[in-house]
Amino acid sequence: MNKRTMFMIGVVSAALLTSAGAVNATPTKNTIYVDGTKVNGAAYMINNNNYFKLRDVAAMVNGSTKQFEVSWNETNKRIDLTTNKAYTVVGGEMALPSSAVKTAKESKASVFKDGNKADYTGYNISDNNYYKLRDLCKDMNIGVKFDLATNRVDILTTVGYGEEDNAGNTTKPTTPTEPTNPVTHAAYAHRPPPAIKSAPVILIIVRQVMRELRASFSQLITPIIFTTRLTESIVQTIRTCWTPAVRKS
Repeated sequence: MNKRTMFMIGVVSAALLTSAGAVNATPTKNTIYVDGTKVNGAAYMINNNNYFKLRDVAAMVNGSTKQFEVSWNETNKRIDLTTNKAYTVVGGEMALPSSAVKTAKESKASVFKDGNKADYTGYNISDNNYYKLRDLCKDMNIGVKFDLATNRVDILTTVGYGEEDNAGNTTKPTTPTEPTNPVTHAAYAHRPPPAIKSAPVILIIVRQVMRELRASFSQLITPIIFTTRLTESIVQTIRTCWTPAVRKS
């Protein structure tokens, strides 16, 4: 084997070793929403999964019940995530995504959450570590869902991971049902007046008789005239009491 052949083998071997674990990272075409608000994020698609910077996600959920701090542990040479702690902005978070396809290599950085080692799939892209969004959300119990029809990713701080379908659900008030035969004012207008009881009518007639008797004695009228007047008075009284009033609708 001559020197040239050995040199070519060495070059190819070095290239293979250098490219080991490298994949293409494509800028995501998904729109990102946090609790219904659209946000920016320099995310990449690797093997059909979205990868984000830890600091971007921390900035997105900051101020919510799912907030967490991101810091570099110089002593242990690792990334520390601290839950239930406000995120400290360092600058450059939630920048506009790149438009160029980049090479991504498996990240060698160690990530610890609340002192325990976290198992997140990560890649190093342009000297920045990116981690699978679903790995991070699952570990932080943050809701996340994807709508294929709209290419939309929703990060939900109001629900836990796996409870995304419960986000924003409210109990709708029961719509009052209309009565089968509603009673209207017009129906009341056409109702006949209630029947007058017989006792008041008899009392009226007795009073009318007494009135006619007094008039007959004072005017010395004959029995025939008295009877005629009394009859007419009784008839008029009965008509007045029993004839239903005519009401306009």
